[in-house]
Amino acid sequence: MGSRKECCTTGRFRDKVVVEQLVCQAIVGVKEPERVQRQKVVIDVTMYLDTSCCSLSDNLEKTISYATVAREVLKYTEESKHYLLETLCHGIARKVCLKYGVPECTVRVEKPRAIPLADQAVVEITRTRDFFIEEQARESLKAKGGVVKMVVGEGESLVYLALGSNQGDTLDNLNKAVEFIVKATKASALTTSGLYSTPPTYVTNQPSFTNACIAISTSVDPFSLLRIAKNIEAEMGRDFTTERNGPRVIDIDILMHGDMNLTSTTLTIPHPEMHKRLFVMLPLCDVAPVGTPHPTVGKSLDEIRSSLLLSTAIQRVPGEENPLDLVRIIPLSGDKYWEVGRRTIVLGEAKTV
Repeated sequence: MGSRKECCTTGRFRDKVVVEQLVCQAIVGVKEPERVQRQKVVIDVTMYLDTSCCSLSDNLEKTISYATVAREVLKYTEESKHYLLETLCHGIARKVCLKYGVPECTVRVEKPRAIPLADQAVVEITRTRDFFIEEQARESLKAKGGVVKMVVGEGESLVYLALGSNQGDTLDNLNKAVEFIVKATKASALTTSGLYSTPPTYVTNQPSFTNACIAISTSVDPFSLLRIAKNIEAEMGRDFTTERNGPRVIDIDILMHGDMNLTSTTLTIPHPEMHKRLFVMLPLCDVAPVGTPHPTVGKSLDEIRSSLLLSTAIQRVPGEENPLDLVRIIPLSGDKYWEVGRRTIVLGEAKTV
């Protein structure tokens, strides 16, 4: 018992099975004492599934063993050494959804006396099995160099570009920009990242941005590529007279051009701010092979992304919007999106002819 039971993990009912107040000792936290001394955490796991099969048959073999799930969560938690409660919640939810086939799971972790003047810190997340299946597939592909592996043409360089838009139909703007870039650079290969909805970080009184990165193989030199990017921005209607970092139809930045290290009055490569921006590093790591080095920082792009995620989480102010609030999205149509991994209600319209 404890293996995946299809009769109770699929169906038309959304019942709840709860393992509550599971007390564990874990290495979790960012302070030095927390990295060596185990602390008490209290965990609730809520599994959403169809229990009609076992409730009608009263057959223990047709449900999930609560005791087995509890032991699995306890084992995972006590063996883990996470910095963040968010990461611990994520790992527990992934274990429950993938190992036991649970369609949806809510994990709540309490850490007593984690914050001065407060009884405890609490993090609660809800994730789906489909989310973790997609995550697992991305990890497998990236580990094998799958979708991010590009063949660079002879005499060409691997170039990474960042794109952003927060005016009009942002998805259409990004698609058009990619088409214009590929045509103008005669790119022989192209890889595109996922899309990310990002709160504005410099001028905050403007709409959120849709951000992405692309990787192209091209023989165009950096200065010619900069002219191409600026021409595309102008042709698409970007107003260069507005305030810096304000709203824009399209923004195209050159992040890296091969392993080039270039500094001039008009262009710096690699982009001087890229390693400081989570909204750049997340999509960039979608298209860059694992272990790709930053030409000047001395770390891989993956390491930079992880450092940004950690530092942003530590500095986070509850209730305030910040770069960690960006979410990966799936386009539906126009400016409508799904947020990946979030609970979503989809409204459909039926038409008859």
